Amino acid sequence: MNNVTSLRALLLDLGGVLIIPEKGPRRQYWLDRLERKDKEFAEWLWNSPAANAAMRGELSGTQFWRAVGAELGLSAEESDALENDYFAGDRLNEAAVTLAQRAKAHGLRIGLVSNAYGDLDGLLARHGVPDLFEIVVNSSVVRLTKPNSAIYHFACSCLEVSPQQALFIDDRRDNVEGARAAGLQALHYAGEETMAQAAELLGLPWNL
Repeated sequence: MNNVTSLRALLLDLGGVLIIPEKGPRRQYWLDRLERKDKEFAEWLWNSPAANAAMRGELSGTQFWRAVGAELGLSAEESDALENDYFAGDRLNEAAVTLAQRAKAHGLRIGLVSNAYGDLDGLLARHGVPDLFEIVVNSSVVRLTKPNSAIYHFACSCLEVSPQQALFIDDRRDNVEGARAAGLQALHYAGEETMAQAAELLGLPWNL
């Protein structure tokens, strides 16, 4: 079957695909203070029991960061400041936005699937793309997490497409493999060339 005619939906990951984490000066302040390297700290942070609980909806964002802060010896106020400063340098991935906009203009269904916590609609609004997605699947709300097949099936059901009709892009290989196991086509995000590959699969023009 031809991908151009069979694919009817595009699903994007949030952190690492739609929004690119960057080490701004405010994050660097905390890394220096805590004597941590950025990559090492991120791996510890996002694979912690508190992070997993928050992404399952068992902890609020404030509870998560205060649990993290407690492990680091920070006060509640310092934990709140760490949360605000940690994301201060993040930027919107314009290539991902362009891909989603072109897919929508060509009649494809568009969704976001994220292992996340808190208000993703507010986050998208702060980054200037409040209406980019038809659906936003937040793991902490639906109580399903990637790479569990159920979260991909849930997203496809919301968009009224079969898994075989959806293309998913994520920066984590385990989430990509989970999507493929669930029946979706999936790409591992490795930069703008991935968006060009996705555009080709979706039958969209691509000349940024």
